[in-house]
Amino acid sequence: MDRRAFITMVGGSIFAAPLAVRAQQTGKVWRIGVLSGSPPERWKPFHDSLRGLGYVEGQNIAFEWRLSGGRAERFPDLAADLVRLKVDVIVASDNPAIAAAQRATKTIPVVMVGSMDPVTSGFAESLARPGGNITGQTVQGTDLQGKLLQILKEAVPAISRVGILWVPTELGREVQAKEAERTARVLGVQPRLMEVRDAAELDGVFATMAREKVDAVQIHPSQLTFAHRVRIAELAAKNRLPS
Repeated sequence: MDRRAFITMVGGSIFAAPLAVRAQQTGKVWRIGVLSGSPPERWKPFHDSLRGLGYVEGQNIAFEWRLSGGRAERFPDLAADLVRLKVDVIVASDNPAIAAAQRATKTIPVVMVGSMDPVTSGFAESLARPGGNITGQTVQGTDLQGKLLQILKEAVPAISRVGILWVPTELGREVQAKEAERTARVLGVQPRLMEVRDAAELDGVFATMAREKVDAVQIHPSQLTFAHRVRIAELAAKNRLPS
């Protein structure tokens, strides 16, 4: 499921209409802190869903946007800022943002969007009973990476070496990379884990894959790869790497 669908689900399932009625009765304006790597315009389905439940920005809700710009290392400071503002709820999108919100507060409710493996990542005690102050949606990204690699192999059956581009500095990414590595070996493909920690490394990483004659590349989801997805697509095309 894509980000738009997740955000729509959050708007439709987490914030209930009775609260909007209560806000109208009391005059309270609920403050929603958004901790994300995506710009506000990508959250339009979230706005639309809230409006459908009776929440209207400027009337009974207000947003505090704290955006990373693709730099996951910024999330701890951004989360701390939302806590200082005493927002009513924090909506955190993706594992690095969720982890930062978890460290920043044990009392403000946190709604996680697009969490990958929340139990393994320490966000929930279990999917049935998460405990603590965190709730929301999850995507079981570990299994998904293996499936995507299978699709890549089906699309390009001749590949014998595959580059797995991943970001080791972001929480939850290593288990995905290891699953892709395991799946590659099952498929009879030699995996090459390619770490990238900063956008400045992308050119060098693709040059290395070209030099080592990698046949294709799998791009793993992360704050960094999403923020620089256009550049990554350009480099994959330039180096003639199915991805």
